[in-house]
Amino acid sequence: MAVLHTKGEPILHAAGRASIYMFVGMLVGFFAAFVAIVFVDTVSMLSTFWLVSDHAKLVSGLSPTVLIFLTILVPAMAGLLVGLMMTYLSPTHKPHGPPDVIKAVQLGLPLPPLRAGITSSLAALVSLAGGASVGQYAPMVFIGGMVGHLGSRIG
Repeated sequence: MAVLHTKGEPILHAAGRASIYMFVGMLVGFFAAFVAIVFVDTVSMLSTFWLVSDHAKLVSGLSPTVLIFLTILVPAMAGLLVGLMMTYLSPTHKPHGPPDVIKAVQLGLPLPPLRAGITSSLAALVSLAGGASVGQYAPMVFIGGMVGHLGSRIG
């Protein structure tokens, strides 16, 4: 006769299920970390390409007048792109972040749609690369929350 778990199921079944949950948790963590690294590297690459970073401006060899013009133009264009993304690509037409994930988990509400989450994350990426003075960690926390939510559907 098998030793029973507190819920009346054999311990081996409970241990097997716990192992599956641990494996899925590791996969979700790995994927979220990978996406966070890609996010940070993409922001760095775009800010260099768009001549937002000081180092990129210094080594560009462009005249100070052109650099001043680009310093005004690039953030304005990034802001316009973000506005267009949120208006036409996001089903909720608003940016989402960690508070939305926390609210959904605490109150048992559904998370924002995946498309809205991806659009918000891409909009944050464009904002950061365009020189917006916002943090890069909130979008990464939100991405991790969305990845974790997708992983919870497996279990």
